[in-house]
Amino acid sequence: MLAPIIVDLGPNVAQAELEIVLDACNEAIQNGVCLPDSAGYPETPRATAIARPTDASVLAVRIEVRLRVSEQLSWIVRELSFEAEDPAEERWRSVGLAIATLVGEGERRDNSEASPKADAPGAAPSPAVPASPRASRGSTELSTTQEPSVALWDGPAWAGVFFGVGLLAGPGFDDGAWRLGGNVRAGWEAASGWHVLSSVSYSLRASEETFTASWLLLQAGLGYRLRLSERLSSAFAVHAGAQRMRFEVLANDVTRSEALWNPLVTLSVDGWWLAGSGFGFWAAVNTQSIGRESRLFVAPRRPAVSSPPVEITGLLGVGWWIQ
Repeated sequence: MLAPIIVDLGPNVAQAELEIVLDACNEAIQNGVCLPDSAGYPETPRATAIARPTDASVLAVRIEVRLRVSEQLSWIVRELSFEAEDPAEERWRSVGLAIATLVGEGERRDNSEASPKADAPGAAPSPAVPASPRASRGSTELSTTQEPSVALWDGPAWAGVFFGVGLLAGPGFDDGAWRLGGNVRAGWEAASGWHVLSSVSYSLRASEETFTASWLLLQAGLGYRLRLSERLSSAFAVHAGAQRMRFEVLANDVTRSEALWNPLVTLSVDGWWLAGSGFGFWAAVNTQSIGRESRLFVAPRRPAVSSPPVEITGLLGVGWWIQ
């Protein structure tokens, strides 16, 4: 029996996805067997196939097949690309079929170079290996001099640096008033799911009938992201920072203004949806507090307007993930 083909998908691929790849590889390969890298087969493998996603949304998978022929190593490299609507199961099945195809192609090529008589008239042709249904979308390169220098990505689809911009809406200091503005955020996420985030928000009171107000928020926090699916994730985070509130009131033809800085604590829940390679949409709900109620007297002999000690704001925006 021929030595096995060892398939390495990295530490972050689910068992179900690994089984899909192995089933497809064993279905297509005509001689031998495809085994996971954890199988611990005692013999030197016939070939080793390393497959990794090359982008955050797993719309492309890079496959490197290492062949051992006559104690010499050769590498075959292929990158498969997929459409966003392709089911995940079909993508991994294509990876398994492509591994079997590349092993067969590489062995036939190496054997042909080592034995020129193999192509002589009357020689039995090598058995064909079924091609991957996605083979036309990829490209194959062969190198016998050195191993490929392209780094493969081992992390989950949500690890890396992210950056986002969005719109903000929340209460505007008084019943029935709103404030509207923008938010810019940036952070870094580890493969474990923990992430750090910094953000800057600026908003204005939508109504100017009695007074104007603005809010500037500077925050940094720590959170944990849950990967709900290939494209969806949700995170919970705690932020600390400072908030500057500025008010301007016109009373008796006299303008009075005041600006206050206060410490701020925020609990946030956000959700991300990856729409394409490294690009997505996000939404967040922030529950924030300066620890006390704020009151403002806008005119003599008129009741003060106030904001509660705890406020809830909503955000909606677009963002980018960079591996």
